[in-house]
Amino acid sequence: MNIFGLTLGRKATKPSAEKTVASPVRGALADFLLSSDITPGQAVNFYKTVGPVAVSVEMIAGEVEKLTPVLIRKSDKKIDSAHDVVSLLLGPNGFESFEQVIGTLARSYLLTASAKVTLSGNINRPPLELFAVRAGATSSQYDQNDGFARLIHVTSGPIQGVYLREEKRNRVRYLDGAMREVGLIQGYASRSGADPDSPLNACAMDARQSVLSRQHNLGVLSNGGRLSLVFLFKDSVGEEEMNARRERIHEDFSGSGNAGKISVIQSGDLEIKEAAKGKVDMDFSVLDRASGDAIYTRFKIPLPLVRQDAATYDNMRQSVFQLYDRAVLPLARTLLAGLSRVLLPRYGIDPAEYVLGYDEQSIAPLYDRMIEVLEKRKKIGVETINELRAEIPGREPIEGGDALYQPSTLVPVGTDIFTTDNETVFDLKT
Repeated sequence: MNIFGLTLGRKATKPSAEKTVASPVRGALADFLLSSDITPGQAVNFYKTVGPVAVSVEMIAGEVEKLTPVLIRKSDKKIDSAHDVVSLLLGPNGFESFEQVIGTLARSYLLTASAKVTLSGNINRPPLELFAVRAGATSSQYDQNDGFARLIHVTSGPIQGVYLREEKRNRVRYLDGAMREVGLIQGYASRSGADPDSPLNACAMDARQSVLSRQHNLGVLSNGGRLSLVFLFKDSVGEEEMNARRERIHEDFSGSGNAGKISVIQSGDLEIKEAAKGKVDMDFSVLDRASGDAIYTRFKIPLPLVRQDAATYDNMRQSVFQLYDRAVLPLARTLLAGLSRVLLPRYGIDPAEYVLGYDEQSIAPLYDRMIEVLEKRKKIGVETINELRAEIPGREPIEGGDALYQPSTLVPVGTDIFTTDNETVFDLKT
């Protein structure tokens, strides 16, 4: 019995030798597919190759880039948008803007739980320039006694160098001579004396699954796809006759141009079977969707923002708030707090009294929500105008704003205001 398989949808060509897809070579791809911990370089590869990772990182970092930096006094939340340290952030160097620098820091932290900046200029004075270091562009050596980095090697960027740890007056700095400093913003490290844990560690299996499922599908496509039809010739024929039949079948059945045509094949005993896709083939799309959802959840991305079937007008609006509350603003606070520890002492500012932050009024969705909340609090009527104004950054107290007012039409419960028996209740002289 001769069995011949044909894949519909392919261009009619003479059958050739079977093609194969090369397996991954040792290196970045194989490492992040096979290793247990995610290194910075492997995290960057996930960012480049796994769609849900790239979507999550870009969605959060893109919102962080929109924030406007300010200097905030912790005691009364008074903001200063014209201070020299804010000016440095808004014009960090001659090549990049604040959006580019904070965006690089955000992406690095999201991928590796670590972000670094390099500063040029006299280490005892305000910096002249500030650069963000890209993920994977540094290596660290850790002290075996305390578990913290004792040396940071910046391998690329405008301010490369080897930065040694210096401890003085309860302040830790990483310096390369008297004109260079690197600032370190780090997340949680599960092991002492090691780099922080990449957020991708928790969903590495899902990311690997996404890569491998795509590699499988690419291999199927490269090898011509699954069989669509199987032609079984039960009579015995020579090789020349079998090749002639194969070519005739390709001409009549293969390719989209043959859809709807009727073909007649002369054969003593022929059976045609359809090789349809089974449940196992469909599992790849199901698993790919599940792995994507796991990655979105790890990065705290509300699913209505990335899944059309989960989106409605109301939950889309609430999802924007969740994105800011759970992902964007916590990351912004982490990055700006880290910059505060590095920058403020060089301007003679105590980080215990001030912190770098963002102007909430510049965030349109959050400003609208804040106004809605203040309106509800005003209707309740248990706070003064100055107490409400204190919740809005940059608003000073006003004269007479500390008095608590209630509507003058309020009367005690049970009072009949339509009789003259209660005139004494409203007599201000009594």
